[in-house]
Amino acid sequence: MDRYLNSPNLVARLNLPNMRYHSTEDKLRAYAHAIRGLLELEPDPEKRLKYVNFIDVYAALDEDELAAYRRQYPQEAETMETFTSRFEERGIKKGMEKGLTTGQTPGGSRSPHAPARTQIRTSAHRSA
Repeated sequence: MDRYLNSPNLVARLNLPNMRYHSTEDKLRAYAHAIRGLLELEPDPEKRLKYVNFIDVYAALDEDELAAYRRQYPQEAETMETFTSRFEERGIKKGMEKGLTTGQTPGGSRSPHAPARTQIRTSAHRSA
């Protein structure tokens, strides 16, 4: 893993969380270097949002590891939290936009002008 920590190859850096570690410290170091690599090697903010989720999912830090990461790598932790907040906000916005295009009002009820939905019944829902 050590030879890839500062690799100029984005794919190598993004995959650091997938590599084998010998300790929790190695895992946290791999996670931090993956985040650093993302910041250094990927200029597109949209791709950064996508890749930060990849890093987070595959690192699978538990609560104790995440707390240790925040203490040991505060700059990367702050960056990660900023990305996560932006990712969540973007998801909420897309969900609201989708709801509006399918006839949902912002409060969650259907617009009276929305087209009626066709209900599809499956054999599990049919009465005998």
